[in-house]
Amino acid sequence: MPTYNDLETDKYYLIKEQEDDEVDLVYVLMETANTVFLEVEDGADTLVWKKKSAMIAEIVDELTEDQAELYETIAYEDDDDEDFDWESEDDDGVIPIHN
Repeated sequence: MPTYNDLETDKYYLIKEQEDDEVDLVYVLMETANTVFLEVEDGADTLVWKKKSAMIAEIVDELTEDQAELYETIAYEDDDDEDFDWESEDDDGVIPIHN
């Protein structure tokens, strides 16, 4: 069974921590002698430390940099809409479009 020690720094992985878990996207930010520091893409971008010896049910895949960038584009493309004041009384009917 794989462990967190099998993950490399500065790489994106799709993993299942437990056999019945959904697949999570993780990015390995750094490592120490006994731990890895991960960003887990779970809608809240959770930062966690994991022991290198901790088991992972499955490393489903390793993403290329291009795949990770595409994911970021897709997952966060609606974030710009949150900055728009949809209730504004000054609404002129024009919706800003960002390129």
